Amino acid sequence: MILGALLVGTWAGLVACSPSPLDRYAEALGSWEAARRAADAGDWTEALGHLDRALAADPDSPALVAWKAHVQRRSGDEAGALATLEAGLRRHPRDRVLRYDRAALLARSGAILDAARELAALTDEGLIEPGAAGLDPDFAALAADPRTRALVPPPVVRAEAAPPDAKVLLGDTWVVSLEIRSPRGQSLSLSGAAPPGLALVRLVEDVVSGDDGVFERRRLETSWRALAPGAHAVGPWTVAAPDSRATVGPWTVEVVALGEAAGEPPPPWAGWFLPSRDLGGVEAPWAGPLGDRFVAAWKPGQRGSWTGAAPAGAVAWEWRRDGQVRLQGLLAPRPAALEIRDGGRVVARWP
Repeated sequence: MILGALLVGTWAGLVACSPSPLDRYAEALGSWEAARRAADAGDWTEALGHLDRALAADPDSPALVAWKAHVQRRSGDEAGALATLEAGLRRHPRDRVLRYDRAALLARSGAILDAARELAALTDEGLIEPGAAGLDPDFAALAADPRTRALVPPPVVRAEAAPPDAKVLLGDTWVVSLEIRSPRGQSLSLSGAAPPGLALVRLVEDVVSGDDGVFERRRLETSWRALAPGAHAVGPWTVAAPDSRATVGPWTVEVVALGEAAGEPPPPWAGWFLPSRDLGGVEAPWAGPLGDRFVAAWKPGQRGSWTGAAPAGAVAWEWRRDGQVRLQGLLAPRPAALEIRDGGRVVARWP
């Protein structure tokens, strides 16, 4: 159910949907926090009592209704949970979470066609994405029924790229940005050759929080230095999850040389790098071989630098979450001497 994603939510979400006076927020907040603690301890009766008090203080919060139904369901009272959702929908008929959770309980109770109608409506209205219910076990009956199977396809990876510039000056940077949506919890890979005549110099991965519990979204910005004049084919590149894949490109970029400027050959290619996937259990600050390439990683406020000549094909990278830098680092096709400093103190080095 969608509400699973709300279990770690904050009061901000409740306030956002509650027009009650401020002097009632504190009362509702205290009851909601007490309910969450009781539910975590498995004391369903106490949790429901606290939620009733929270709803009395803030009766216009659909999120509190969803919480109550969720606790009822966890306690084994699915009929009571469905009744709570039905009552909530009479007051909040367009609420996405209440409608989705009601559809889930209908599917579990065997009312497959009623559940299917609600899912179809949520999808048609753009309130959930096609495939959003595909990983939800509550809708297993719909997936098994040929009449409703199309409503719960397995979620698939999607990738889009903003059209990059068609021309770039020799020596300047050419940028390609990808928007990637992948099933949450599934491994992700990126493949495709480096474009001839360009060299990757910077990569930024920004993992974007979502609230549906099904998909994970990330933005991947790649910056390439134009090395050789002429028209160069770029891509296609493939983004793959275990059960699906998406392709972006190809494109053509023309590298324009001014005057008699000569190009240079591309450096070795270190391959695609997704910090959220490839760093695994690396604890920053850290530097060393990672597979068949060299990686250094450090925290914001620290700084890494080559202590000799930078290796050919070196790439600067960042890993962000919701725009905030989590880690930074360097990537190279081969090891090279490097140190990481925190202020004036060396905290890691290679070799």
